[in-house]
Amino acid sequence: MNKEAIQIAAKSYGMHKNFFESYLSDPSPMLLKIFGMLINNKYFNQKIVFDESPLLRSFVVLCDKKGKEMGTYDKLRAHKEGLMHKTFSIFIYNSKGEHLVQKRSDSQPHSVGLWSNTYSSHCISGEKLLVTAKRKLKEDLGIEADLEKRFSFAYKIHTDAGLTEQVYDTVLIGKYDGEVTLNPKESKEARWMTIEDLANDIKINPRTYTDWFKIILERMGYR
Repeated sequence: MNKEAIQIAAKSYGMHKNFFESYLSDPSPMLLKIFGMLINNKYFNQKIVFDESPLLRSFVVLCDKKGKEMGTYDKLRAHKEGLMHKTFSIFIYNSKGEHLVQKRSDSQPHSVGLWSNTYSSHCISGEKLLVTAKRKLKEDLGIEADLEKRFSFAYKIHTDAGLTEQVYDTVLIGKYDGEVTLNPKESKEARWMTIEDLANDIKINPRTYTDWFKIILERMGYR
């Protein structure tokens, strides 16, 4: 039933989306909200959702400045409209105390080629934050590590692609000493850096790092 319902919902969404886009210049976002509410919730097995409806991953979880969820919304529209949504940022350290930083790939929608924290992504409605974070960390960097929450806070930045990142971000930290396997769609380079070297390089080359990385480091007391 889970699989069949998700397939029907995805097919229905596609048909309605094509219809509305054929006759309206700016379709109501209600269509997207209804689809998100229908299959992106705790009542559906998220593995099945992931396998059967890739479209779902293009949704973000809207929230207020305290992180209270307010439904789902199309990812691109949320960034164009500057709507607040939930994200997480992972900081991985090795036994030497070095932080793993990665350079964003050319496939990213903004901040291409800039250095940033180990990993950042969007939360998924109906799935626990740590579950999402651990899975994505494994998928995109080949890292399996225990993560713990450090703090959550809201920030707003305007990116170089005309998109707005207004998010309620949860910072997670973990320890790892193994090999790193990058997903070329996400990152094109990675390196370990001491906090001292990182802070100094940001002072010398601030434009080579993402804005949110610098904001989080400052909040962590490293800048």
